[in-house]
Amino acid sequence: MKNKKYIFFDLDHTLWDTDRNSEESLSELFHKYELLNLGVPSFQEFYSTYQQHNERLWGLYAENQIGKDAVRYHRFHLTFQDFGLHDQVTSEKLADDFMSITPHKPHLIEGAKELLEKLK
Repeated sequence: MKNKKYIFFDLDHTLWDTDRNSEESLSELFHKYELLNLGVPSFQEFYSTYQQHNERLWGLYAENQIGKDAVRYHRFHLTFQDFGLHDQVTSEKLADDFMSITPHKPHLIEGAKELLEKLK
């Protein structure tokens, strides 16, 4: 490693704990938008449904079948539909809020700081 001058990392799922940060953001938004009062039975059901749509849509993105904006908005729109909610305006606001707050979440993968210190 002595001859290496630069090392590049993809943050998601490598250094930055994408799953934990996303779940925390979604929990905050679940409460902010009072989804329980709109008919979503629980945060866990909301999160599980969201994850299914999110994974499927990212798969389509990886196959160049859809763009990032489609992933960002459809994952919430489809999740809402699964709970009988047909409020596209709210699902889009939730999607925008998710993209605004999640990048500011601080949780890292265990050992990320130590790895970076060692590589420094």
